[in-house]
Amino acid sequence: MNRAALVFVLPDILSPADNLAEYGWLAFSESEVGVEHIPAREGARVIAWFRPSEEDRKYNVDFSCEGEVGQSFVLALSTGDTETVHVSGDFSAVLISELVGTTFEANNKNWRSFILSMTGHWKLLSFEVNQLPA
Repeated sequence: MNRAALVFVLPDILSPADNLAEYGWLAFSESEVGVEHIPAREGARVIAWFRPSEEDRKYNVDFSCEGEVGQSFVLALSTGDTETVHVSGDFSAVLISELVGTTFEANNKNWRSFILSMTGHWKLLSFEVNQLPA
């Protein structure tokens, strides 16, 4: 059986009922834009732990998120590798939807960690692990 766990570090809003973890927030300002993104606190992140049930199989890990335009999500893997997804789009949008993920081959059944962070304002909407067909 696959096992997974999520650890939420320094969220500003954590609402299991709404399937939401928010890092940073939106504040009203007197600027022309009218709103201002307050960034996540230093060290804020989500740590996903996953233990595969089968060796020599490929797995896909996906975080469904929304992020502030002009910022980047960083996904740090327990292997030491990192993936970066830059959020681009219309600056008038509050947050932009992004899928941040990776595919890996499990050569053993050891726990693996996947650490997602962003220095700007962002939300985690869901986390999913899928075993790919052999």
